[in-house]
Amino acid sequence: MIRRTALALLAAVVLTACGETRLVDGGAGLGYAEIQAILGKLGDPGDAPHERFWKVPYAEFVDYRFPASWDNPQDMIKLLEPWNSGESNLVKALRDGRRIRVTKHDGKVVTINIPRMPKGGSGVRSSDIEKIELWIDAGCPEFGDKPSTLPRK
Repeated sequence: MIRRTALALLAAVVLTACGETRLVDGGAGLGYAEIQAILGKLGDPGDAPHERFWKVPYAEFVDYRFPASWDNPQDMIKLLEPWNSGESNLVKALRDGRRIRVTKHDGKVVTINIPRMPKGGSGVRSSDIEKIELWIDAGCPEFGDKPSTLPRK
């Protein structure tokens, strides 16, 4: 058991593009289907402008943008920042809804606070949020058994 854990930790160390060492596990074998299953637990999004974003095809999901509100449909929220869970609005919305980045119609980026997602729901388990973070930090691979094909920015 100890040997297997040590080997797993050793295999988990990855050098990021900026040269820092960070513990990630390559997405823990997670692909888009596993992320969809986690997000599918959110239930009905009600009147939220993002609708059921987890049901869109993979290529659309990793670049998904939606109106910040029905009142301002030209102001857009980008759901993910592949390779960077800390800047991904999805993670922020699931955790506490704070510092959501919105690109205004004039190109200016502002931050807003929203109710934690799912609005009015019991929230997503922290272990599931951590899986989503690992998946994003691994570059949002489409399939859990293959590395991401998305470019690093």
